Amino acid sequence: KPFPFTVGWHPYFTSNNLFESTLNMNCKEKIILGDRNITTGTTPIHENISIKIRDEFFDDCWMLNSDEVVFKTPKYNLKFNATGNNNFIQAYTPPRKNTIAIEPTTG
Repeated sequence: KPFPFTVGWHPYFTSNNLFESTLNMNCKEKIILGDRNITTGTTPIHENISIKIRDEFFDDCWMLNSDEVVFKTPKYNLKFNATGNNNFIQAYTPPRKNTIAIEPTTG
């Protein structure tokens, strides 16, 4: 019988200085997650944002206005593009120093 499912991809990236790195994107909304990481609502944004990673811990998701997200570090810039519509991106910072997961969220 058919059943709904999704396939996840969790790419992790390092920066020589995550404190000075940014995540840049054009957003519609930020997804609000409850204590079990289940969506409870959204916060409208509707603009280009540049998030300084600094000492923040992320496990956050955004609905995008465009198909592009840019991760800027002191040594390199990484541009993500999607081929679909209604794109979402998840950012997660594990306890490991100078590492971030930037995950296209399609499911």
